[in-house]
Amino acid sequence: MQSVGLPEQPMHAGSTLSMIALAATAAAAQPEVALDMLRATWTAREARSITGDPAVTSWVPLDTALSGERLRGLADGMFAFQDDAVADAILLFGGPRRSDTELMLGLATPWLPLIADELREAGLPDDLKYVPLALSAMNPCATNTHGEAGPWMLSYPVAVRYGLVINDTIDQRHDMVRATTAAVRYMKHLYSSHPPDQALLAILCGPANLARAKIRSGGAATLAALYPHADAAERDRVPAFMALRYLVHYANDLGIRPTRLDPPAIDTLRTGPSVRRTVFTTLLGVDPRAFAELNPVIVGHHLPASTLIRVPQGAAGRYISMADSIAHASAPVIDTLPDAPILLNHTVRSGEYLGGIAEDHGVSVAELMEWNGLESDLLHEGMVLRVRVPATVAGTLEHDRPDGTTAKDLSARSTTAPEGTHAGRPRVYTVRRGDTLSAIAKRYKGVSARDIMRYNGIGETIRAGQRIKIPLPR
Repeated sequence: MQSVGLPEQPMHAGSTLSMIALAATAAAAQPEVALDMLRATWTAREARSITGDPAVTSWVPLDTALSGERLRGLADGMFAFQDDAVADAILLFGGPRRSDTELMLGLATPWLPLIADELREAGLPDDLKYVPLALSAMNPCATNTHGEAGPWMLSYPVAVRYGLVINDTIDQRHDMVRATTAAVRYMKHLYSSHPPDQALLAILCGPANLARAKIRSGGAATLAALYPHADAAERDRVPAFMALRYLVHYANDLGIRPTRLDPPAIDTLRTGPSVRRTVFTTLLGVDPRAFAELNPVIVGHHLPASTLIRVPQGAAGRYISMADSIAHASAPVIDTLPDAPILLNHTVRSGEYLGGIAEDHGVSVAELMEWNGLESDLLHEGMVLRVRVPATVAGTLEHDRPDGTTAKDLSARSTTAPEGTHAGRPRVYTVRRGDTLSAIAKRYKGVSARDIMRYNGIGETIRAGQRIKIPLPR
């Protein structure tokens, strides 16, 4: 691939850079999904609230002739190469997605020494520590539609084979320490049963992909010759790994600075009896996404009894005084009632991804894909998804719009006009999980959280399912 010369001044996202734009749209499609998921996390939002999220990212287009030479010079017992796809991935992660790359490296920084120690003890190449960057963007909560999960994107059979516990309540693939131990044992097995090049392809794309690539390629043996014949859903992981490996090794030379992520201020508490996760977060006023990232191993709708969990600072004190109320509110009252499903619309907002939408509605990613005829988990802003929810909880999941209308039931019942849409009358909003008054007020022009409190005669504490009136702007 022809190299890109270094300009005297940085270029910007709005500049006419045909080569960079082409790379940005063509390279590393699946790893970009991982970056998009990372951007939507609570951790990323917290980081941007401190560092800011500039609308225009500045970068110097990287010299791909130089990166090719440097990659060929990387040793560590692992073959490195650069083809057009690797060069495009370098331009992408080091250019338009540089800020996301720096956030990913900020997440990885405290964990890389641990991973390196495990690899060293197993006699494996040190640069394998960059595998989770290419697989999940170092996101402990990562999942995909193929059933892989965690920072190492381990499949269920592999995880169970190497001692991880996965059930309806917990999934240890999301535990960085335990998942790393299992992943290193798995990689050691692959290195013991395949040549190094082929072992790396099996690690990144799976042993089944390695077998298919051998057949499709007519018996190729090298990583560079094999990976283009892997399935499309996984093959981009190889150029992403090569690109990120290069960018990390030469981060200082390239001006790439990992985002500084200070440890969150947290409390720890031990649960009493098992309680509903949504009741726990709602009554304590804890952001559900924050809870998920502080406790990524807990994946069920209930918190296990007598389990040590992490919560944002201050929540542990509230739990002491509200433990009985949380247990009472978690009693399975509606679970025993017959409940016909209702079909709702959900309009995809910027930054949302399929796994998060599924979690918010209490359904699975597979169900969302089936109901909407999706062949991948790629979404775009404005897309309308159909979601089936139980009638008794549909009110807590209504997606109110700023004009006061609600998500319409696609059944015959949707012909009834939503409450609160008549001119001159206050709008009615049904509180959803994770809502706060300030967040609700932002949906309605000219209305503040204090206006809502005064109009309804309530304080700042609200609960999922509660219906509140939104006053008309003064």
